[in-house]
Amino acid sequence: MIEELLVEDKKVPFNTTGLNEAEQTLIREITRATLVGAKERFNYALERCTFFADYGRDALEETLKGQEIGTNPHIEGDDLNPFTQHYWVAFDLRTSEGPVRIVIDPIFAYVGRKDQAQGVVRQDVYVSYTQRCRVVKPHKNSLEGGVRVNTMGI
Repeated sequence: MIEELLVEDKKVPFNTTGLNEAEQTLIREITRATLVGAKERFNYALERCTFFADYGRDALEETLKGQEIGTNPHIEGDDLNPFTQHYWVAFDLRTSEGPVRIVIDPIFAYVGRKDQAQGVVRQDVYVSYTQRCRVVKPHKNSLEGGVRVNTMGI
């Protein structure tokens, strides 16, 4: 089931498939805190994935601090082609079935289990999430494994 979250004037679809009520509530709270925190750090963080990556990861890390149910906040990205690059943040949610990867992507508009994204997001976005995804080092330049800033579209 898809539910629309409205955070900081940004509408983000939340895919609740595969999540129980408690997990859904927690992810809503984490998503809101992450998006608000990213925007507080940099006003345009919710406008471009290259801006959101580091600021969103920092906000997510702060939100998850002290919580055992959400771990491993990090940036993921598909930037093999610099003209179609994309970044988002993710974390692992501890569930009864084991850890599940949760994606928070305000740019391509998806929040939910990574393994449940197919058919909800465009096929090219799903391929980015699952097949061409790499973990990106925060606050590093592209030569050190960080976000590759495509200046062509700026």
